[in-house]
Amino acid sequence: MMANSSKDISKFNPRRFFALGGISVVLCALLAPGSFMAPFAILTPLPLIISSLLYGRAKTFGLILISGGVLGLLSVELIRDISPLGYFLFSAIIAIALSEFIHREIAPIRGIVVTGIAALIFFATVFLYVDMTSEAGIKQLIIKEVIPSFNMEERLEEIKASGRTDTLQFEALLSKPDLMAEEIIKTIPTLLSVAVFLTLWINMFFALRLRRVLTPFSQGKRYTEKVLTNFKMPDQFVWLVIVLLTTYLGAEYEVTGLLSGSVGTVAQTGLFVLGIFYFFHGFGIYLYFLDAMKIYGFFRSFLVVTTVFMLSWGVAVIGLIDTFVDFKNLLNKKNQGE
Repeated sequence: MMANSSKDISKFNPRRFFALGGISVVLCALLAPGSFMAPFAILTPLPLIISSLLYGRAKTFGLILISGGVLGLLSVELIRDISPLGYFLFSAIIAIALSEFIHREIAPIRGIVVTGIAALIFFATVFLYVDMTSEAGIKQLIIKEVIPSFNMEERLEEIKASGRTDTLQFEALLSKPDLMAEEIIKTIPTLLSVAVFLTLWINMFFALRLRRVLTPFSQGKRYTEKVLTNFKMPDQFVWLVIVLLTTYLGAEYEVTGLLSGSVGTVAQTGLFVLGIFYFFHGFGIYLYFLDAMKIYGFFRSFLVVTTVFMLSWGVAVIGLIDTFVDFKNLLNKKNQGE
């Protein structure tokens, strides 16, 4: 029965096909400034990936062109901002890349790493090109275009009204836009790296899960989302964590004159990238723990969402500690002992 249902879903249906494109456009539109649903925009590539898995590459490419055209008209005529179109194009490229790895039965982790590195190289190239070709440079562009959009004066008034004691530090930062621009530039590589790899992992996870549900298993090797939940960082990477952490602390506290601020920024970015993958490692252990405790249903979903949003750093630490302590083995021994 499941196989027949899956075959029916895989059969081309124009309404379902265009609905996937519409869902992707709606998810992309959620990225509007101030929207409390903006985090859901991270799923923009997912409907396009599902379209590729169900209906093939060629039809999905056409869907991307149609959806992009509709979103482009909305961006120009109604929103008056083309940034949603830019994000949609980025999401479309992510969808094409991830779906290709799934079609070719290439290891999902490899697909995430390769696509993530390619995306970061692209963004770095664009960043350097803009900085070198623009008359003002990236720093001045941030001072003139980005910082004013933060409405810093209004935020300062809100801080004063709240009675917080750090208003002097905030006023000092506000009076030095060049210093604020430098801090923003330092955080861009870290934030971008986290956003790229998190987007890739989440969309790959749900794509593999939905493929398992929607499409019948064919003969041959098939990856599922369990490959991601069972992911384990190689033990050797703990040494890289130590090196990067030492380098970052040395640059931050100026332990030696050989370590400049840019070296510290690179080390910080590297730590956050590794932290993302240790988070994935720890998340798999956390799910294994919930399984071992037989926690399912709504309470399980509540615990997962709460932990991811409030204790993500703790999940990453669990992944790192698992290099030395095999938590799954300990849980198995405990269950066998009971």
